[in-house]
Amino acid sequence: MRTLLEQIDSIKAEKQDLENRIKRLEKEKIPTVADSVQASSEGFPYIKHTVKIEGYNNYRYIRNRKARNTYKKQIESKIQKLDKLINELEYELNKIEDSEIKQIIRYKYEDNLSYIQIAHRMNQLSKKGYTEDGIRMKIKRFLKNF
Repeated sequence: MRTLLEQIDSIKAEKQDLENRIKRLEKEKIPTVADSVQASSEGFPYIKHTVKIEGYNNYRYIRNRKARNTYKKQIESKIQKLDKLINELEYELNKIEDSEIKQIIRYKYEDNLSYIQIAHRMNQLSKKGYTEDGIRMKIKRFLKNF
């Protein structure tokens, strides 16, 4: 559990990065090709003019689309695995019966607060007189017994 707790901040950052990558993939424009051809009007006097044509280079478009879809599926799969880790951590935290230690663990590993910040926050909530060393020792004892 300690390893998972220590990685929770990185897991959330990685998940956010992957979600941003998917958004960028979805915003990407499909490459087009353009050319011009000579044409004439449909009726007499058949005036010659240039017509611009645009389209997709089928081979490149299909190949790129397949590669992007494969990449997107890989990213989505990784996001699901990260969600599973986050849910696993939440499940483990919900097993903790001591509300105080649960709060301290959340502050330390989910909110990424320092021991002194946790002590200040806990003192604001309960006025018990928490100290930086006291918080550090509570976490250390809890993780040793867990």
